[in-house]
Amino acid sequence: MQTTTGVFYFGGGSVGLVVALMMADGPGSRVAVVALSTFAITAGLIMVRWGPRMPRIVGRVMLGLGPFVIATAIVAATDSFGAIALSVLYVLVATDAALFCPPVEASLYIAVSIVCSLVSVASRADLAWWVGVPSASATLLIGISTLVLAGWAGNAEIDGLTGLLNRRGFDRALRNAISAADPDGIPPAVVFFDIDHFKRLNDINGHSYGDEVLVHVARTWSSLIPPSARLGRYGGDEFALLLVGMREAAVVSCAETLRDSVNVRCSAGATSWNPGESSSLMTGRADVALYRAKNSGRNRITLESGHRTPIAAEFQATMSSGMKLAYQPIVRLDQPDNPIVAVEALIRWESALKPDLTPMELIEIAEASGLIVDLDSLVLRRACEEAHELQAAFGTEPLQLHVNVSGLTLIDPRYLDTVSRVLMETGWPATQLIIEVTETVVDADNSAALNCLDKLREGGIRIAIDDFGTGYSSLSRLQSLPADEIKLDGAFVAASSTHGASLLGAVAVLGHGLHMPTIAERVETADEARLLTDLGYPMAQGFFFGKPVSCEELVRRFRDDLSSAVARSVPRPAAFPRQ
Repeated sequence: MQTTTGVFYFGGGSVGLVVALMMADGPGSRVAVVALSTFAITAGLIMVRWGPRMPRIVGRVMLGLGPFVIATAIVAATDSFGAIALSVLYVLVATDAALFCPPVEASLYIAVSIVCSLVSVASRADLAWWVGVPSASATLLIGISTLVLAGWAGNAEIDGLTGLLNRRGFDRALRNAISAADPDGIPPAVVFFDIDHFKRLNDINGHSYGDEVLVHVARTWSSLIPPSARLGRYGGDEFALLLVGMREAAVVSCAETLRDSVNVRCSAGATSWNPGESSSLMTGRADVALYRAKNSGRNRITLESGHRTPIAAEFQATMSSGMKLAYQPIVRLDQPDNPIVAVEALIRWESALKPDLTPMELIEIAEASGLIVDLDSLVLRRACEEAHELQAAFGTEPLQLHVNVSGLTLIDPRYLDTVSRVLMETGWPATQLIIEVTETVVDADNSAALNCLDKLREGGIRIAIDDFGTGYSSLSRLQSLPADEIKLDGAFVAASSTHGASLLGAVAVLGHGLHMPTIAERVETADEARLLTDLGYPMAQGFFFGKPVSCEELVRRFRDDLSSAVARSVPRPAAFPRQ
């Protein structure tokens, strides 16, 4: 409001200055009109430049002052034509009020403008009272029309079900909050909420029940948030909360209060604004926080600070030059000598700040700092490039390449184009690429991820569910998931009890029945390998069959195996010596 009011003041003052210079000499004071016009121009420039940082009351005061400034200029005009020309400026006051004030308050400003227009014109001896009627009528009609149109536009930013701001309205409120934020003060914060398993609630109880849940949440939270906060329904079962003047600890506390106030479980992700960044970057980081909350078991809140950590900054600076790939073999258990049929590309990066940083911690840092999409794209490209060297050393049999992808990358709208471009530019066949995703990524609620996986499969790429058994998908959903392979979490393999063996056997039967090959992960001993073979597992991966090694080391081993096999004139084993 302050910015628009400033523009109107500047425009009105400029018009007044032109009229003052063009008026004929006569009763009145040209100097007074010039002074008022200069004041309006100066005030307008100040409000355009610093208005967003001013208290809201400043905009209201300047709006209320406008009719009286115009009336004074009309009375001081030195001729009748100048007075009539200045009376048109009341339209600006009416328009400004209709755009930014509630209907009752806007109507009051419009009424004051009409009265001032009529009285100021009637007070002049050289004009009849009715000369002010046209400008008063224009002020009334334009003000009411703008008020109606502003109401319609406002409704376009309101969610019809809950009465909260919709995505468009919330994004606008966030942009306004960022514009008004003091870089040296407490930054605005955003919290994204997502009702856990909302789709399941709808499927079991019907959509009308789901709507009642959304309305209940909206009403409850609206009564609990601070007066300066803005709450919106960001889409589906996702809510967004904008908080100003609260530090991150208080933001988390407020979010927990809201979560505890409703009778449904929900996950939340919070972040604060980092000076200089756009609203889209801020909401993207809140999305990361929400994703991590859901990926960590749901029904919790995760905070992603707006300040990039030193390790994240180090990683961003050295990602391309410092990141390397290691490859771990995947072997067939149902064939003699357990030949290698695939390799999995694994990230390796050494941090000078934290030498003991694990790959899993690196992924979490990349997700939290908004670098995960770039990282996954880099890993995919480098793996496809190096896979050609591996394939040449491997022989004529096609080597399958497994590449992991984060759930945040999978829902990025650019990811499909990235995969297509990488395959085209590197020449690696889509039929020899297997994308690994965790079980939580293919949750039934994650429609964006499911759609992306469907399109990847349409292009010939296969999908493997990684760490199967640690997520929350029901076994009944396996048949409908867009997946081609299962990678069983190593925790099941490590179990040596009879109960553990029974679980391994059940998963093997399940995978066979669904025609979905199962890969057992983290196989480290001969006993584990023998047990998995007896249970009918077709493939396995782990230190027992080979540790992750660099591309150069793996190429050398492939060539050594191939040379040895040719010298013996027998098929090469294509497997590493037991570790």
